Amino acid sequence: MLRFSLGVTRLDRIRNEYIRGTAHVGRLGDKVREARLRWFGHVQRRESENIGHCGKTFAILKRYVSDAVPKTNWLLIVDDDTLIRFRESGTISVRKGQGRKTILDARDLRALRRHCITYRNATVMEITTWAQEYFQKTLSVNTIYRAIRRCRLKLKKYRSKKKPYLNMIQKRRRFLWAKAHLKWTVAKWKTVLWSAESKFEVLFGKLGRHVIRTKEDKDNPSCYQHSVQKPPSLMVWGCMSACGMGSLHIWKGTINAESLPRLQALLSCYDPTEPVFLGERYGYGLGQGGYSYITGGGGMVFSREAVLRLLVSGCKCYSNDAPDDMVLGMCFNSLRLPVTHSPLFHQARPEDYARDFLAHQTPISFHKHWNIDPIAVFHNWLIDDAHGSSTERLSKASKEEL
Repeated sequence: MLRFSLGVTRLDRIRNEYIRGTAHVGRLGDKVREARLRWFGHVQRRESENIGHCGKTFAILKRYVSDAVPKTNWLLIVDDDTLIRFRESGTISVRKGQGRKTILDARDLRALRRHCITYRNATVMEITTWAQEYFQKTLSVNTIYRAIRRCRLKLKKYRSKKKPYLNMIQKRRRFLWAKAHLKWTVAKWKTVLWSAESKFEVLFGKLGRHVIRTKEDKDNPSCYQHSVQKPPSLMVWGCMSACGMGSLHIWKGTINAESLPRLQALLSCYDPTEPVFLGERYGYGLGQGGYSYITGGGGMVFSREAVLRLLVSGCKCYSNDAPDDMVLGMCFNSLRLPVTHSPLFHQARPEDYARDFLAHQTPISFHKHWNIDPIAVFHNWLIDDAHGSSTERLSKASKEEL
């Protein structure tokens, strides 16, 4: 193979020693002897109980050898290899490795590893520029790339995980919440409803950062990616539980604390472990053995216990076009569960009520939004002021009502 690579044939009458010297290749027997001595050094450095010591006494089977020749083992062959090395080099130590020395030694690799861990998002060009200034050596990008692999790091191989930032107060609250719910059973966790909302921004122009074009088309308007400073967004809310995932709901506006404090203040007056069916109460045939129900237009509030009892009863609508709020009133009436009335829920518009009637209230809901602006109604009637006086007034009115 060496003759073929050098273009030399047997007719040239060049000895093998000169061929190996020209190609800087040693003899095959010497390579095998070095590997065998290297293996022997590894075994000798092991503990005496290591299984590798058993291999030194293994007999070596040689084919086409007469039985008169004594059997040999690895230990005897290593002794012969050691004597041959001593006669050739005058020492039994392992000769130094051949080849060009690496540009970065072990100390440089440790410094490179520390820099890569400190600046994980740096590119290979930035790392190369830093390494040339720090080590005062001529280093290429390929050299740094190989050195990073020698540091047992993988450049641009892993994608960083996305995780929301938590400050110390948030971490403390999550720890206390997890500690308080540590002994919850599986049956109790199945009663929990998990919900979250996400904000989606509407993009403008072409989607994506890449475009197919020539070098001269960089200023072509069709190759631009248009952007705006504050793009419109869409809020989507969803939930899931042990029973499965719920539907996604599009929320017009922003889900914030301004939409909830009045309802929270009202619900704080009720026990969540009891069956609560709350809203603006209507009646149907009360003088003739009828029932009370909560009108759906003004909004209905169910406690978890009330929902569980309703599901266990198996009560449902008798047809697709049945009035759902009246059917719910029939179901709760059959279960002997009370219907709680609250004057803070309203079936009609604010214009349909007397001004004096709403003056002493802190309303929670309105309905029938025709010929009015619902957003203006929300800001004028349903948002608390900055000092929270509306919430305090609501709590006082709710307690007086109870």
